[in-house]
Amino acid sequence: MKHENPSPEHIAAEAGVKVANEANKAFDDKVSTHADLVALERVNNIPGVSVSDETYATIENREGQEYDRFDRFVGIAGDLIGRNTLGEKALYGSGQVESDPVAKPEAKAETSVFDQLSAEQQEKATKLTTAMAEKFGVSKEDFSVLRTTAEDGSDRFTLAYTAGNGLDMANSKEDYDPRRSWNGLFDKKADKNFMIEVDGQKIDSRTGMTEAAYDAFIADAKARGDKSLPDSQPLANENGELWTATWLTGEKAARGHARVADVRVDRVSADWYDRGDGGRVRRFRPAVVIE
Repeated sequence: MKHENPSPEHIAAEAGVKVANEANKAFDDKVSTHADLVALERVNNIPGVSVSDETYATIENREGQEYDRFDRFVGIAGDLIGRNTLGEKALYGSGQVESDPVAKPEAKAETSVFDQLSAEQQEKATKLTTAMAEKFGVSKEDFSVLRTTAEDGSDRFTLAYTAGNGLDMANSKEDYDPRRSWNGLFDKKADKNFMIEVDGQKIDSRTGMTEAAYDAFIADAKARGDKSLPDSQPLANENGELWTATWLTGEKAARGHARVADVRVDRVSADWYDRGDGGRVRRFRPAVVIE
């Protein structure tokens, strides 16, 4: 039963459900599974709002059919959401409709923070850049120093891979490869693929890409005025790549899910995804905190 005088978040949630239902209908059997359920569950949990059993059943029956599922889903929903701010709030999060209410450390947008490092930190950042570029076979120009505010109020600096798309850690021709999944990235047999060495110290490149670091990464891109933000649909349209998403390997995973982030409607969207998802859109960004 719906409220007689619905609050703004109720209206937003209902709009989000409408967008999801229309997108599902338009995509028919090409829209699937976990991410759709996450989006719908987010709004379904708000009092006075409900998602039809038919919508859930349709999505659940397609479990595992497509590995780039949410990217296809958002592709069709994009125009609808662009004309529907309330639907955007419900599906992608806002101050009132939020899947993860835990406060995030503040991200500070800077065009460059390297000069803010101490001389010792600058030396370490330079060595880390060289080591990671060589390890992953990429350009040193694709690494940047990010600054975030830690919980104790101090500045935290992280060197991260900040190219438009993260690294595909598997065969790019394969639609699915378990090496791309969270489980694959953290398989003990794969540890050697992510360890770098600087001044005799072994460092795990999976530790630095936290949600706060990702927020700062996108904030920096916005501050520079980048035409197309990383991990976004506009970038995919521009460079011909998939609309990719980054595993937040610096965050703790739950039993069956882990954090993933991308950019939707010019804002960061982070949510929980199946740890076993090895679809082509799942990417890794090496990142290390500069102590």
